[in-house]
Amino acid sequence: MQGEIVRISIKNHNKYKETGFVGLPKIEVSEAEINFSGVADDYNHYRATRKNNSPDRAVLLMTTDMLKQLQSEGWPLKLGDLGENLSVKDIPYEFFEVGKKFNVGEVKLEITEKCNPCNNLSALQYVGDEKVMEFIKILKNRRGWYAKVLKEGLVKKNDRITHFE
Repeated sequence: MQGEIVRISIKNHNKYKETGFVGLPKIEVSEAEINFSGVADDYNHYRATRKNNSPDRAVLLMTTDMLKQLQSEGWPLKLGDLGENLSVKDIPYEFFEVGKKFNVGEVKLEITEKCNPCNNLSALQYVGDEKVMEFIKILKNRRGWYAKVLKEGLVKKNDRITHFE
């Protein structure tokens, strides 16, 4: 099975430190170096402070089919809104599961866990404090997949993502 990377997104660490910037939605970049600790110039406060920079949460992937499903349920989501680093087209959300491995550009990734939704999603304008609990409930098991990096390298927008054994 293969798909395409349609967006690469980051949250700049320096901007986060200076402003308290929550980091949602993430900003788009055309390419990124991905190393064992994550995507270059991306910062995940929870992973850094609560998960001891766990390499099992180095990269967050989300599929366009799941975004479309959530949009059809009335949520005006856009690529990068959920904090994903890599937005994937042409591979169904259900195809991803713990232990599956993927080539992405020069990088090799292994899926480690589903991403659980959190209260930081209230930073999205269409969610806010009023709807955050509803949104968290809606996103359970649908916020994306964390992966660890098996091989470091460069990923570019429009690179192929291919499953391998």
